[in-house]
Amino acid sequence: MPDGKDPELDFYRHREWKPGATAAPVAQPVRVMNSDASPVTAEAGASSPWNAAGTWEEKGKKQWAVDAFQRLLVGLEQECEGGKVAVTGVVASGDASITFTRGKKKWPYDFKLEFTIEGPDGMKCEVVIPDFACDECAPYEMDFTWKGDSRNEAAKAAVGATSKKVNASEGLMYLVHQALEKWFEEFKASC
Repeated sequence: MPDGKDPELDFYRHREWKPGATAAPVAQPVRVMNSDASPVTAEAGASSPWNAAGTWEEKGKKQWAVDAFQRLLVGLEQECEGGKVAVTGVVASGDASITFTRGKKKWPYDFKLEFTIEGPDGMKCEVVIPDFACDECAPYEMDFTWKGDSRNEAAKAAVGATSKKVNASEGLMYLVHQALEKWFEEFKASC
């Protein structure tokens, strides 16, 4: 070749290269001493000791959340003419967890809450909050299905089945919203 380059090593013929007579060097393991290693320290409020770099960690809190809904919502009651209306049962479906992402603690949750309210004269109401989630704000969307004797207007008013009543701090649904705020505060403190 006029330029002095070996045609075997030319850029356009690199796939034609064949190993020469010299063998590749053999890699030898090197022991790392504890004094040579630099320790990784966790930031304040970070996750577990095994995750000292604070990259990602998730701890499931669904069972705690469901138990807390039962404890905080069942038994809430509001006085009304002829008796009282009260939350008698709660079903929560969804998920909750505590995550540590890049050294920051976060509390993602997303639930569908279904509960039963009973009142005087056989009044019964099924309430669904379809989206109780960390990215939603109160007052939450609420769907009501009245059963039994729904003619008791005083009991229906005591339930407070509108966002307007919740915003005015009136009715049982206002107490439910307060309990959900308390749930979130306890959720943040649970870890």
